[in-house]
Amino acid sequence: MNTSVNKKKAFVTSAIFLLAVLIIGIGSEIFTSKYIADQKSKMRLAYQKRTESTQAQKKGVENESIYINAIDKVMSEKEYQDFKNGLSIIAVNSDVTINKISDASVKNIKDYKENKIIIEAVATYDAFKRFKDRLAKLNYFINFDKETITRENPTSNKIKINAELHVIVFANKEAVINQIKKK
Repeated sequence: MNTSVNKKKAFVTSAIFLLAVLIIGIGSEIFTSKYIADQKSKMRLAYQKRTESTQAQKKGVENESIYINAIDKVMSEKEYQDFKNGLSIIAVNSDVTINKISDASVKNIKDYKENKIIIEAVATYDAFKRFKDRLAKLNYFINFDKETITRENPTSNKIKINAELHVIVFANKEAVINQIKKK
């Protein structure tokens, strides 16, 4: 009888041992799964923050690039003087005769100035169109405003042009561009 009790004791002890191992195994699986899920959640959050940070940096670079491109289309004081001095050359190359170039009032707009140039010229219509096309190809904001075209005389194929050019000038252009490029 002792052997049968010992066998039953051994069986119960083995069953309890197996049950304990099973419970520990299941418990460690649950703990590991929870730990891995927490790690994945943290990694997802870190990836999301890194992605947001990268997107913000790209957006900052894009905005900076847009700003530099916009500033490049505005003239500095020196570029404005060079432009004004070069207008005659552009006109001659376009077969336009400029009779008069003069400055009109300057309009201050925050850090910028809207300079106005009044032009009186004589040309054929095609030559004047060529002149305007060449000005349009310059990398600056140049606007023809208050343009009056009349025939030079009733029998002439030439026209008289009175036009007001508006040019945006930014005195601190070089300093701002250099400051941005240093970043």
